Amino acid sequence: MAPEIFNEKKYNEKADMWSLGIIMYILLTGKAPYFGNDDEKIIAQAKKGIFNRKLLLSAKISKQALTLIDKLLTKDVKARLSAEEAIQDPWI
Repeated sequence: MAPEIFNEKKYNEKADMWSLGIIMYILLTGKAPYFGNDDEKIIAQAKKGIFNRKLLLSAKISKQALTLIDKLLTKDVKARLSAEEAIQDPWI
């Protein structure tokens, strides 16, 4: 879930773009972007908008894919890509 869903309980369609970034992350690395021994630790990371960037960097994916994931997993909703912006991304 996007950080704003946890933190503000108010969200818009950009929460779906966060989810798209999570799905891209999993498809390109084979692992989830959050890690921890229990749900509480994983949820705390999601609330902060923290994801395992090291794994993403070590996955040997293209710079364009990495940039797109970064833009989709931006905690600041206003700075996060919209669907229209994402579809125009060079990686797509």
